Amino acid sequence: MYKFSKFAAVAAFGVAASVIPAFAVDQVVIDLAGIEVKHGKASGNVAPDPIDEAITYKYSITGTVDGTGDFNSAVPSGTSIAALLEEIEPGSSENLTGDFFNLSGNFPVTVYKNKLSGKVNFGGQKVSGKAKLTAAISDTGFAAFSVTGVSFKIGQFPLSGGSIVFEAGSKLTLTADDAPSGSPQPDLVALSSSTSGRGNNVYNTTGANQSFEVQLKKKKAKSFLIMLTNDGPNTDSFGVQLVPADDDSTVKVFDGNTDITTLIVDGEYTADSLPSGGVKILKVKVTPKKSAEEAKTIAVTATSLANTSAQDRVNITYSVK
Repeated sequence: MYKFSKFAAVAAFGVAASVIPAFAVDQVVIDLAGIEVKHGKASGNVAPDPIDEAITYKYSITGTVDGTGDFNSAVPSGTSIAALLEEIEPGSSENLTGDFFNLSGNFPVTVYKNKLSGKVNFGGQKVSGKAKLTAAISDTGFAAFSVTGVSFKIGQFPLSGGSIVFEAGSKLTLTADDAPSGSPQPDLVALSSSTSGRGNNVYNTTGANQSFEVQLKKKKAKSFLIMLTNDGPNTDSFGVQLVPADDDSTVKVFDGNTDITTLIVDGEYTADSLPSGGVKILKVKVTPKKSAEEAKTIAVTATSLANTSAQDRVNITYSVK
């Protein structure tokens, strides 16, 4: 995807980029060993080097934990971080690895946030547990991981006679995602929010593994973002076409404040002269009509004009209630 530059920040978004030291790196690893999940205590660590500015970051949290004191038998050494999160709140481990989109290109920014809340069976007793895991990048480019808001209680009584400790080898890896080199290639990402999307560095003409589903309300407008990145090595232009579902919904597409609906539906819209790693953001506004019933799919396809066989597609599938 896109390794951000200060020039591109101003050109693409009209904002000043953050001031990052010249020795910033593409990837940082935060050592999580020794960080405690303990009632009433905040704990964390900071990366040793600042990370480069980027539109897209890849992150991964891996490792194991060990319980001490009251948690010794319930959380044995070698328990995976994912297993611990699932025990506290089922489904909460699903985003331990993913992509984060920083469309403004500015710091500070929160890359990962996971609020946990649930009841856990520790030592034969029901324990109410809460915690917030956060990974963020400061205004000077230093990434940090923290555990805050930790609460373990049996009824109204705090469970403070122990903790859950991240073991050696546990880490958070954060990578500023660069555009791949090689031949011309558009990369489309369908964003369900300004920070969450599908399709980064996935290329196909079906939308497989780069689509999302959402539920809309009749007669209520909902907007989505489509991010087009030039993942090729040279400046390129891209034809973009949107195929709306049918007449059950009104679809509008905007490039900034300009309505490009007719152009992009007719296949006549072009994102001109994007440099390698350059980004174009389009907004798709969908309003289901009162008559809308079945699930629908909007397809967006981008084609390199330097090599028309190089294409990419994303889908937005929506149901109506």
